Parts: sequence; structure tokens; C-alpha cells
Amino acid sequence: MIKKTFLILFLLGFSFLANAQEKINIAFIPATYTIGNLEQQEANIIAETVINAFVKSKKFTVVDRRNIEALEKEKQLQRTEAFLDSKNTIVDGVSKGASYLIENKIVSVNHTGKKNKWNSTIEINLKILNISTGEIVTTSNITSELQFIPTQLKALKINNLLNATEEQNSTKESFSKALESLSFNVENFAKESFPTNIQLVEWVEKDLKTKVGENGPFKYLVIAAGSDYGMTKGDKIDVITSTEVNVNGKSITRNSKIATATIERVDDENFSVAKITEGEKDLKKAITNYENISLISK
Repeated sequence: MIKKTFLILFLLGFSFLANAQEKINIAFIPATYTIGNLEQQEANIIAETVINAFVKSKKFTVVDRRNIEALEKEKQLQRTEAFLDSKNTIVDGVSKGASYLIENKIVSVNHTGKKNKWNSTIEINLKILNISTGEIVTTSNITSELQFIPTQLKALKINNLLNATEEQNSTKESFSKALESLSFNVENFAKESFPTNIQLVEWVEKDLKTKVGENGPFKYLVIAAGSDYGMTKGDKIDVITSTEVNVNGKSITRNSKIATATIERVDDENFSVAKITEGEKDLKKAITNYENISLISK
């Protein structure tokens, strides 16, 4: 009876309504480059493309660059002798409103070809820094060479990105194509760099409406993340269990992936329906054993 009651509470505990996930506040350090033949206009376009790719992922709120520059000037002013004794100095890290800084270094831009057959390639280095700790969260070189997972193939065809490497009639056109591919790769990098907990709302039957009974089946689930969070059909969500492990007297959380859910339908800006596509047996076992289960979106 106790076991049955606990399982019912587990199911009901996730059946409340929740708002879409909170977005992460980020700020961009002005892009840098040491390429002698790179025009400032091209550098500006690349920088804007990177920022827009982060915004497009719908996981982030970007602190306005003009505000960042104003804060930076204020910070430099407060470091002058006139402000050395002031207790009201601005917080280092450039921006009070952001949790992370994104550093963008343009590594290379190449245009190759002649007459009406041109290809362009772009390579950048992105570095994500945690403002509160000063630590580098991750860093990666990203190119305009298209990189994708199989589930994104349909979207690539719709957006004609699969033809991004084809020769173009001018450097302007080839540069534009390279920017499209770069944007796609940066968006994937942004999502993967900030895996986020997603709230499970309820388990439902195959009709995607009826709530399941206490014994399942645990196949379809409603999550509190919709179009405002960037969810699209085919997106993958990791289902993980968490346990506390004692290592040298220190308690450490160990996360283990037990299943994968795939977005079946995006209902609105706040909610989507997903289907367990891998690990259904392991998931049911974890639920039966009252393990701590959470959802991670990348």
C-alpha cells in the first residue's frame, strides 16, 4: 500500500502547470581578429551572425552591446585615481545583468575561386566565461563547414543549407552562404554548451491527452518547454537519474542517462509533447524504484 501510494504521488507531483524555462542572461565581448585582409564590415557581420545564432536558439537573453560598452567605460573610469577610495565601484565582468560572457575571436575568412565560381569559409573561436567565477566554461573552434545530426536533415533541406558549400557567382553570395552555415553550427554549439533542466508536467497515453495510470505506460510525456524555448519536432531530450556518491568524504552528484525522449509535437510557446524513443524499460524500472528522475535539454 505504501509503495502504491508513493508511485501515485510521484505521478501527481509532476502534473502541475509550469511556465516556460527561464532564459540565461549572456553578454558578448566585442569580436576580435588579427586577419590583415579582413574588412571591418565583414567582421561586424560575422559578429552579428554569432549573436543572432545564440538568440535564435531561444535559450538566452542577450544584454545590449551598447549597455556593455557603457558599463565598461564606467568601470575604467572608476579605476582612475579619483575613484580609488569609492565603495560604490561597478562589478567587474563588464555586465551586472549577465551570467556569462561570450568571447568571439575571428580566426580566418577565406574566399577562393575565380569568375563566377566562388567558395567562402569562416572559422571562429568561441569562449564562454562564467562571470561569477571567472572560469572558462567551454571553448571551441567553429567553422562554416556544415555540421549536423541526422534529425536535423529535414530542416536543412527546407532552409537549403545543404547547398551551402556549392560554388557561388560572387564572393558576396559565397560569404552569405558561409554565414548561414556558421549560424547553424553556432546555434548547435550554444544549445549543447548550456544543457538545461526541463520540467516534466505529466505522463499521457498514446492519444497525447489522457493521463496514464499509476503503472504507466511511461511512453509519452508533456514538458513545460515550447516554441518560446526553441523546441521543434524531432529535438532530443535526455532522461537522467541522479544519485549521491561519496568520494573521499565528499558527496558528489552522479548523473546517469537512462532514456531518450523525442519531441513529437510543440503545442504552444510553453508546452510540448515528447515520446520515449530509447530506454523505456530502464525508465520504468527507475520510476518503480523511486529514483530521482530529471529531463535535460541540449
